[in-house]
Amino acid sequence: MAHTTVTAELIAQATCPGVEEAIGYEDGWQVRDGAHWLVTREDTRIVSRRIDASCGQVFAEQREWNSPAPGVHGYASPARGGLLFSGPDALTSLGPDGEVLWTLPHDAWQDDELGQAACTLTPSGQHVIATMYGSAADGEYAGDVCVALDAHTGQLVARSVLPSSSAAYMFQQLANASEPLLLSAAQGQEDYLSLLVTLEGEELTVTSCGTFDDPFTGSSNSNGSLLKLALGGESLTRWEADQGGIFRGLAEARPDTLPIPGQQFVLRPGYIDDSTVIAPVAEKDDWAPEQSTHFLLDGQSLGLRGELRYPFPISPDPIALGDGTWLTTSEDEVFRWCATA
Repeated sequence: MAHTTVTAELIAQATCPGVEEAIGYEDGWQVRDGAHWLVTREDTRIVSRRIDASCGQVFAEQREWNSPAPGVHGYASPARGGLLFSGPDALTSLGPDGEVLWTLPHDAWQDDELGQAACTLTPSGQHVIATMYGSAADGEYAGDVCVALDAHTGQLVARSVLPSSSAAYMFQQLANASEPLLLSAAQGQEDYLSLLVTLEGEELTVTSCGTFDDPFTGSSNSNGSLLKLALGGESLTRWEADQGGIFRGLAEARPDTLPIPGQQFVLRPGYIDDSTVIAPVAEKDDWAPEQSTHFLLDGQSLGLRGELRYPFPISPDPIALGDGTWLTTSEDEVFRWCATA
């Protein structure tokens, strides 16, 4: 099948120790307050790096934090100059100077290989939303919960029982920094929930978005469209809220329509800009590909636009930034790309 090839142009490069390992974790790449962040670990330190919005370089800001739970990975989320950290049995808020503002202890999952908490600020910055182990009055496990806390004090504002249990969670914000929050819940390898979280006053609402096997890719455009990838890689769909605020699937791409046979969508397709999606594909049943082919798709229809060609080998997992650029990694190096006309 004849198709267009598009050249990827390198526009910036930076060193980021541990980045290849980091982006395999739920908190390695995050969208917060309309900005993109990479979060890495160096010994007992957590390092948060904000991607430069001007595209002239890779990073615009870097902050280092002493981990509240050394030796434990946890989930770390940038929080407007501070840091939120969800450990196995406590949620901690750190201030800009690294001081502990407050800590909320909670029961730990019995199997820390399954239950993994996550946290984020709301778009307003007034509340923290977090997932954690839920205990009944007798202390027994009562299902995973999502809580809303006052961002300044850690005081509980609202609580909602989640439809998932002992799951690994990941929060992302929409690119336009509006609600709802995107919450992905991985229950093992074959059961993945996509949830929407909204806080209105003291009411915390968690609703399902789609089926049990098509998690968010974490990427959205400034119009609020988001992408979901079927766990088997057999489809990529664009979702958007209707006038009633209900998200619906509006377009679908399938790998069998691409010019390379025997492929599946993999990793993190995302919006390069509002009208263009980058979608990596790899051979079927290769769940941890060492290489992938990157295609450009139309941001509305998800129809094929072209195949990207790079000047040198790149990582299989692109991170789309929504400003016309995307990132790839190699060992401790981060590369920023754009597509030439």
